[in-house]
Amino acid sequence: MLLGDYQGVVQTDGYNGYDFLDSKDGVVHVGCWAHARRKFVDADKAKGKKAQTGATAVAIKAIR
Repeated sequence: MLLGDYQGVVQTDGYNGYDFLDSKDGVVHVGCWAHARRKFVDADKAKGKKAQTGATAVAIKAIR
């Protein structure tokens, strides 16, 4: 196996080929914040410039 006996944190993007990590004992599989942030940025842009600052702006700031 690629990871052998490794135990610890493995960060990956959203590719489902990495889903096997979710069931590997001793491995904590974490995602990439860039993918999550991108969705908030898209939602923030969709609001338009005249819209009030809301939850999307708060999320983007927290992810930074």
